[in-house]
Amino acid sequence: MDSNRKDVSKDILRIYSENDFLSYSLIAQQAECSRWTVKHSIEKMREGFSVKDKPRSGKPEGPSDVKLEKKIVKYIERHITASLRNVARKFGVRQ
Repeated sequence: MDSNRKDVSKDILRIYSENDFLSYSLIAQQAECSRWTVKHSIEKMREGFSVKDKPRSGKPEGPSDVKLEKKIVKYIERHITASLRNVARKFGVRQ
């Protein structure tokens, strides 16, 4: 983050802390920035400026069924020459 952006964020938070009843538009006019920048800065402040990862949507990594995973591993250990395609078909999972 460059120093100009830090200054704008500081201005926004200073104006907001002095006048928390002001709208985002009025704060943006006073800080000479966009309303989106004001909204984003204030939301970050409310969240506590956390650097932790937020939960993400999408396909989870790895198997979700531990019992099924153990069954598949045992099967593969017993049937070393089994193809991945055949194992997937047998247990009804995708490759």
